[in-house]
Amino acid sequence: MRLCRRQRRTNGQACYTFFTGTSAAAALVAGAGASLSGILRANGIVSTRDTVRIVRDCLINGGTAPPQGGPTEIGNMLNMAGALTQLQAAFPGISFRRNERAQLAPAQVAAAVARRYE
Repeated sequence: MRLCRRQRRTNGQACYTFFTGTSAAAALVAGAGASLSGILRANGIVSTRDTVRIVRDCLINGGTAPPQGGPTEIGNMLNMAGALTQLQAAFPGISFRRNERAQLAPAQVAAAVARRYE
């Protein structure tokens, strides 16, 4: 990973860039995780260790594999559509639309968590 790279602006001033590679992806993945957690919270699902694990698994399993011949040590690339599909499979009955939201009963949440880790 490159820590910084010196560039020249069009006006001749030097500047440095720091946002490349996996460092750039970290902010995107954190935002995606927060979005998935927000969807769960909006559907009445309280954040616990189990729900955090499910969100992590949704991000990993919903990701896109690196291209053939590309780096394999970094894992899947972020794919928010895939993560949302995984989240919907883990918690059937959640809604992504504000006006269609129905609170899931605690028993439904417990069943979803149990199904995920069977």
